[in-house]
Amino acid sequence: MTTLVLGATGFIGSAVMNQLVSRDGNTAIGFVRTDGAAKQLSRNGIAATIGDINESASLRVAMSQASTVICCVSYVGDDEQQCVHVNEHGIRNVASIAATVGVERLLYVSTAAVYGPGPFRDLPVNGAPLKPLSPASRTRALAEKFVRDAGGLVVRPHLVYGPGDRWFLPTLTRIVSRLDSIIDDG
Repeated sequence: MTTLVLGATGFIGSAVMNQLVSRDGNTAIGFVRTDGAAKQLSRNGIAATIGDINESASLRVAMSQASTVICCVSYVGDDEQQCVHVNEHGIRNVASIAATVGVERLLYVSTAAVYGPGPFRDLPVNGAPLKPLSPASRTRALAEKFVRDAGGLVVRPHLVYGPGDRWFLPTLTRIVSRLDSIIDDG
């Protein structure tokens, strides 16, 4: 089985790549935007292809080599135009080309933020109402529809952290450092 990971050097994509290459019988290809990112994968013995999810030719060539595509690409900042460019237009292109070239499995890594600000308790497994508030979560909710319409699957992780985390633990650390009190025994 050959798996193409879009966004292979990002926070989640790099963890996915590490898991794929550590398992026998898997061939993993990283889809990245820059020579530097491709070299980073190559140093670790991982095949890489350079392209952009909004550029159909490079995406088509890369996807035609894979039976499975895992899309870990997203823009999570506040720039609405960039959210639309990456999360909406880019993922629509991914879903369309995956269907065209005959990818067997397409998986899109979205976000639990499509449900709104939380807390997320007692949500039904299917059909939970979407209430995205930010440009990033709104465009990712649209991206999910494109992926599902192409026969793909969507996962919505929440509070992802680990090596390379730039969001959750740094934010938590910043909050805790501003507290005047010590919790429990410190």
